[in-house]
This record gives sequence, structure tokens and C-alpha cells, in this order.
Amino acid sequence: MSAEDHAMLFDIRERIARIESRQVHILEVLTENKAKMDRIEQEAHGLKGRVWLVSTFLYRDWETDRKSTRLNSSHSRASRMPSSA
Repeated sequence: MSAEDHAMLFDIRERIARIESRQVHILEVLTENKAKMDRIEQEAHGLKGRVWLVSTFLYRDWETDRKSTRLNSSHSRASRMPSSA
């Protein structure tokens, strides 16, 4: 093997070692933060449920208010001309 081949092989091995080191670091960070991420996901899920609950009540109240101000046949019996007239 030539000196150039040895240099190239050495360079490849160095690059592989750096990649492996980065992978180890990434796995460590993910492992350390998994508990935090799980807690955040649980809080977000809880907030989503609360937002849905509040919005449901608000929408229901809005619909009730809107319906109570709408004039329809159940509110008053106005005399109307028969359709045959």
C-alpha cells in the first residue's frame, strides 16, 4: 500500500471516528431530554383537552345566545294570511 493510500485510509478512519462521536453525543442528548420531552407532551395533551373543553363551552354559550335572539315561529304567533288568499 502506498503512502497516499495510508493517508487516505487514516483520513477515512478519522472521519468515521468523528461521526461515531457525534452519534454518541446525539444519543446522550436524546436520552437526557426524553423525560423532559415526555413531560412537555403530556402537558401539551392536557392543555389541548382544556382548550377543547373551554371552546366547547364558549361555542355552546354563543349558540344559545344567538338562538335566543333569533326571531322564529316559536317566539310569537303573528297572524298571517292563508296561503290560498
